[in-house]
Amino acid sequence: MSPVFKRENGYVFKIFSNEEERMHIHVIRANCEAKYCWSLLWN
Repeated sequence: MSPVFKRENGYVFKIFSNEEERMHIHVIRANCEAKYCWSLLWN
């Protein structure tokens, strides 16, 4: 289980610390989920 660090407008934002080496965030809403890599968002 990963900690939820934010909930906004029906979206849930989570970080899985031991899933893989690259830093990333999961964004979940209803039955959909997306994974965004930190390095791609803030470089």
